[in-house]
Amino acid sequence: GARAPIKALLVDYEEIARYHARQLLPRGAFYLREAADARTALEMAREEKPDVIILDLNMKPIDGLGFLELLASEAIRPRPTPAR
Repeated sequence: GARAPIKALLVDYEEIARYHARQLLPRGAFYLREAADARTALEMAREEKPDVIILDLNMKPIDGLGFLELLASEAIRPRPTPAR
């Protein structure tokens, strides 16, 4: 049968970077949500529980590593999925 799309969260403060990342992802393979900042991304991660997070490390005011620390402190982690 058909596979369910992978739930992905794309986080980058630059719209053009999010656009380019969207173009690289195979159509129909991902259910993609986007956030322009770490705080919004954290809220989306809480609600959506994405399988994968594509993250810019150079965001402001909270950078990507700060986002990951917040994510880890709340124990909101993408479900591990084996690479195929």
